Amino acid sequence: RVIGKRTAIFTEQVQQLFPEDRMLVDLGVSSYAAIPLFDMNGLPIGHVGVMSRRPLRQAKQVEDLLRLFAVPAAAELERQRTDTKFHDFFEFSPDAILMVNPEGLITLANRQAQSLFGYSRAELLGLPMEKLMPESGRQGHAHLRQQFLAAATPRMMGAGRPGLRALKKDGTIFPIDISLSPIQSEEGLLVAAAVRDITERKQAEQALQNSERYNRQ
Repeated sequence: RVIGKRTAIFTEQVQQLFPEDRMLVDLGVSSYAAIPLFDMNGLPIGHVGVMSRRPLRQAKQVEDLLRLFAVPAAAELERQRTDTKFHDFFEFSPDAILMVNPEGLITLANRQAQSLFGYSRAELLGLPMEKLMPESGRQGHAHLRQQFLAAATPRMMGAGRPGLRALKKDGTIFPIDISLSPIQSEEGLLVAAAVRDITERKQAEQALQNSERYNRQ
């Protein structure tokens, strides 16, 4: 009756008005007041209210007090919802995602990053990104990172650099695509690197090339 609609105030006898609600009986509630909470788009996301074992004698003051709490409560709910969506996207992405600070150190890593590179999450945190590259790809990487940060825009790297490779903990080198995105955070500007293993794609391309060569012969 509250969420998404309007303020509801029952100054007394709320148990008699809602006899099916066992919580009111168990708590001995006599009065109830609540107002809906909305997000920035005007959509209902919850409500904030108060129950009392006594009748409400100052309903207007109670309503004003609830309205005072409503704005920060709605803002906090929306922040938590956004954080949850981000966490789910980050943690369960099919790509390995690494957050990297301006010094090139990994500050966050999802579960796919652990699986792809063979490191535990604890090992990845604080690790320089260069450790995930073959020796041939490390030279000049710090300079390239600073160039990206100076004009940070989302960028796909694999398509333009077909020889891009990454390095697993066990020494395995494999082909990758990388998408880079700047992320503004409380710690400053971070870079989100989404890394995809394209070994199977490369193998399929090679098989197709071999087949075409055979057909030509």
